[in-house]
Amino acid sequence: MTAHTTATNLRAAMGLKCSRSKVPGGAWAFLTRHLNYGDVEWMSREVHQALWGIDHAVTTGRLDHRAVDAIRAMNDWALCGLIADIAANCRVQGEVSTYLAHRFAALAA
Repeated sequence: MTAHTTATNLRAAMGLKCSRSKVPGGAWAFLTRHLNYGDVEWMSREVHQALWGIDHAVTTGRLDHRAVDAIRAMNDWALCGLIADIAANCRVQGEVSTYLAHRFAALAA
């Protein structure tokens, strides 16, 4: 599945219609709520791994604080795009922190 298709599916599942749409509580809260309560049948394995990988990278200090701030500042639309990019480019959860570090390397410079 391509990143574009994955992002479109995520946005549709959350009811996002445009880049200014918002999910009550935010997209990250919506997705982690589904992960924590086991409601992941609609989610692909790649998206599941991307979510856990982002959470692990952010909470364990594997990313520079500027990268963490950039991820937290993303709107719901952009966060779905990031998750879809990670799902398309990372084969396992362990690759996510390296991918994010490279993606946000310009912020650290």
